[in-house]
Amino acid sequence: MNRFILVFSLSVILLSACKKQPATSGDLQKGQNHMEWTPLSFNYLVIKSKISFKSQGNSTNLTANIRIKKDSLIWLSITPGMGIEVVRAIITPDSVKVINRLDNKYDAYSISYIKQTLGINLNYYNLQNLLVGDMLLPFYETDQVITTDNTWQVKQQNNGLDVTSLISRIQKKVTQTEAINPDKKYLWSTYKDFILTDSVLFHQEQTLMLKNGNDTSVIEASHQKIEFPKKSVAFPFNIPKRFEK
Repeated sequence: MNRFILVFSLSVILLSACKKQPATSGDLQKGQNHMEWTPLSFNYLVIKSKISFKSQGNSTNLTANIRIKKDSLIWLSITPGMGIEVVRAIITPDSVKVINRLDNKYDAYSISYIKQTLGINLNYYNLQNLLVGDMLLPFYETDQVITTDNTWQVKQQNNGLDVTSLISRIQKKVTQTEAINPDKKYLWSTYKDFILTDSVLFHQEQTLMLKNGNDTSVIEASHQKIEFPKKSVAFPFNIPKRFEK
């Protein structure tokens, strides 16, 4: 059960090195693809979610508190039904740090630990985009865009991933993302029930599926609180002295 909750925690915080420059919002609107979409603009994001997690015959319901400083830091606290925190984690572009209160341990890893644990090649920025409902990869004018009456379908290849995103032409928001590794490990995420919060349109519901061989994990998140603070928020991460490393 300990490893089950730890894998869940890393799955929840799921979001490339490339020399070419992504298109700006103006390029997206004026370029050949004419896709009127821009990444989410924010400094800080605070989310509280009720989570249903199923994997390999196990299932549990948990609460996740997530705080993000854009492009810098993702902070996560996981609490099961009894209301006592079991995992606290901080992810930066370079590292993953985890306080495991189940086993009284503290561990620090490089960012490659995400790929090693989840089986799909995601870096910090991919994980951040996955959480906030942006396209997993940066958009380039060379990316393929298929326009229908209601959506833009964007096909991309980068960072060892084949990614397909569906973007609503009405809401200008990503509603579905699919990503496949060369070894066929698979990620699928959907976003729905968009509301305005702090003048930002954001999803209330997210479903995430990870498939690694015969192992499939499904996370359903229902956001109970969504805030875009104007001022800096705290990211507390105090390691108890008694914890092993």
